[in-house]
Amino acid sequence: NIDYNYFVRKINSKISVMIKTNSDIIYGIMSGYNNDTNTLQVTSTNKKFDNLENSLVKINVSNTGKNIDVEDIRRVFVNLIREEISIKDCLFIFEKLADYSRFEKNPDILSELIRQDLYNQISNNYVDENNVVYAIEFSDEYKDVLEKNICKTPYKIFLNMECEALDFLPNDVGQALLEASKKVENDIIVVCNSSIRLPLYRFLVEYIPSIKIVSKNELATYVK
Repeated sequence: NIDYNYFVRKINSKISVMIKTNSDIIYGIMSGYNNDTNTLQVTSTNKKFDNLENSLVKINVSNTGKNIDVEDIRRVFVNLIREEISIKDCLFIFEKLADYSRFEKNPDILSELIRQDLYNQISNNYVDENNVVYAIEFSDEYKDVLEKNICKTPYKIFLNMECEALDFLPNDVGQALLEASKKVENDIIVVCNSSIRLPLYRFLVEYIPSIKIVSKNELATYVK
């Protein structure tokens, strides 16, 4: 049992968790939580760290903490987890956060930068045995509309919901995915520019819950 506050919140029955202490972040899988005592039960699943006390992985993130708030770190990890990006190599992710947070504070942009560093993982999720990805892309006209309707705050990136041109987007994408699925048995993804990937996902997932959207920067060079 550990009496520190956690900041990657429970999203399902098994979720990776970061627990903030004075100088460290503890990483593991949350197996229980007591609301009355604000106590977590956390177990590491990485055998490499089994010799540590209480089977917990401790990662020093003092450099990261100087550049980015803990709540923003939480937002980054939530963005990754929501799209089923593995955060198993959290040490690598924190190292990248420490680097990127020197010049970027927006958690949405930070999570997109980290996704690009995880291109091998993302590519392997969608390639077939011949390293082929089956995808649809937007026309230049649609790309221009999407680019012009991106809204940014210090903490979030999203599409302008008042744009009438976007009213047809869910139906158009859904039809394109349906037609593509008739031609191949593999999963079909949407490929787009990195600048519109996250706001586009947030918009479309409300209409197409199973949609997978990947930026071109997230595909490895071996992908065909």
